[in-house]
Amino acid sequence: MKKLFLLLFTLLLPMVMMGQRHSKGIGGIDVFGGFSLGKYTGWNTGIGYSHYMTSSDIFRITGEYTQYKRKIYTREFDILNYMAEIEYLHMVVSNHNNLYINLGIGVKGGYEDIGKAKDYVNSDGRVSDIKSRFMAIPLVAGEAEFFAFSKTAFLLQVKECYSPMSDLRKWNTTIGIGIRQLIF
Repeated sequence: MKKLFLLLFTLLLPMVMMGQRHSKGIGGIDVFGGFSLGKYTGWNTGIGYSHYMTSSDIFRITGEYTQYKRKIYTREFDILNYMAEIEYLHMVVSNHNNLYINLGIGVKGGYEDIGKAKDYVNSDGRVSDIKSRFMAIPLVAGEAEFFAFSKTAFLLQVKECYSPMSDLRKWNTTIGIGIRQLIF
């Protein structure tokens, strides 16, 4: 048993200790999930591609699905967002081994679907201009990458979005966790 432990330790230790990413041209597949903070809580999930443009800069394209509950008049409804996102992130702090802190900006666009709420908001004499619509949303993002293995990182993401086109939610803060698998 001691020999097996020693063998595993000597195989895994170099993967944790060697310098990992932040080389120009490397790409990675991201899978993440999270939740929305604030008055209207919900959850989100997505998949994306990250491209390391330089040792400090990341360009990311993501597809994201968000679902949250919103009380409209006296009933609560599920609101769905289908978004595509483009982000630019810059490394601001790093130990140049396995921990990287990135900050960035971006924009996402897509469709906010209010679903069954459409009929409800215009019933019983109520007239409302709340409707499903296409939106473009600016955002700021923060991300921590921890490379547990040479090509695999665990992510902690925080994003703040401003949705001026949305009838239901102007500000949206999300916190998510995920995994990034580098592909060379």
